[in-house]
Amino acid sequence: MSNRALVTYEAGRTAVGDQCNYGFHIHGAHGSLSWDFRRSDELSICVGDGHQGRPTQVAYGGPGDGEYHRFQPGAGVAIGYDDSKVIELARLMQSIALGKPIGATIEDALWASRANEAVVASASSRNWERLT
Repeated sequence: MSNRALVTYEAGRTAVGDQCNYGFHIHGAHGSLSWDFRRSDELSICVGDGHQGRPTQVAYGGPGDGEYHRFQPGAGVAIGYDDSKVIELARLMQSIALGKPIGATIEDALWASRANEAVVASASSRNWERLT
């Protein structure tokens, strides 16, 4: 990264045992954060110094978070895949009506595609690849 932060990026189209396994883990100097699509209403958080042995807390999504209340009556009940698609379609329709994007854009998809291409190029060249 331009600020000298290190990033590890993994992507795979086929992996034995990993069905719909995508998410993120962010580790910083004073905490960490992770999310997994399969447990979409949970955000794992660890804050403070000395990560070794430090407890991780789970924050659950609830009716006050985004579109959650339209699908689930209480916290800790995951929004389903179909619910997510309804939310995506509603945001697309809102974006069209307002003439500005709400949520992810085609540029975001392009950057994700470029990141995947850089990973493939790096594996082939066995060198770091610049994401441009």
